[in-house]
Amino acid sequence: MRVVAQFIALVLATGLATPAAAEPETRVDLAYEIYLGGFHVGTLRLRAEIAEQRYHLVADTRSRGVIDLLIGFTSKAETVGRLVDGRVSPNWHAADNTWLGQPRRVRNDYGPDGGVRNSAVPQARNDDRDPVPPDRMVGALDPLSGGLRAVRALADGHCRGRVPVFDGRRRYDLAFAQGGPDRVDGPFYAGPAFRCSVRLERIVGFSNDPWLPRSELAEVMQIWLAELAPDLPPIPVRMQAQIGFAEALIHLVGLERD
Repeated sequence: MRVVAQFIALVLATGLATPAAAEPETRVDLAYEIYLGGFHVGTLRLRAEIAEQRYHLVADTRSRGVIDLLIGFTSKAETVGRLVDGRVSPNWHAADNTWLGQPRRVRNDYGPDGGVRNSAVPQARNDDRDPVPPDRMVGALDPLSGGLRAVRALADGHCRGRVPVFDGRRRYDLAFAQGGPDRVDGPFYAGPAFRCSVRLERIVGFSNDPWLPRSELAEVMQIWLAELAPDLPPIPVRMQAQIGFAEALIHLVGLERD
């Protein structure tokens, strides 16, 4: 579940940047269902409030079914930031998770020079992972802000670029490539879409004893974005990845807006 969650927060944010001609504030609530090997294993809700010069994103993820009995995963991630001349600039990011009954949390505060003041519980030395050096944090965005940086290229029909991300524990890059027109047939939306591939490239801070075996396949996700309303940017309607022994599939199942 954590492998899937590494992608979800950023990927779902990629469809929520406010176009230049939009209203003063855009508020959207998206609902997704997560499947692994054909079994329903989780839900995700994303709330986005984006104005001309600021943004506020909240992502809630929860395991369901048998997976919930095994790991009891819950996660709430939240980011507040500024949009300065179209540039994404987070102020702070917080994530509170529960995994196997153990609470986990991270807090990132961002300085004007791009530096990050980070705290994490448990700390890296107590979590079987290498710490991320402070210089590797500089210039890296939280997962939700990283999605907003990537959206301009995706919204223009270009699947390209690289986003540096520090989620409070792990430092990695997300590389976008191999995009093109496609179609999807989902429970909420069926029709034309734009497909893009995103690869998670590990740098430092990943667990030395992961719950699932590490796989190169698990680090690539396909995203399908579609225009669901004339005044909204493209929204992710389907995500797919091979996670170890099974296929992970994420469907959009609901959209509400103010």
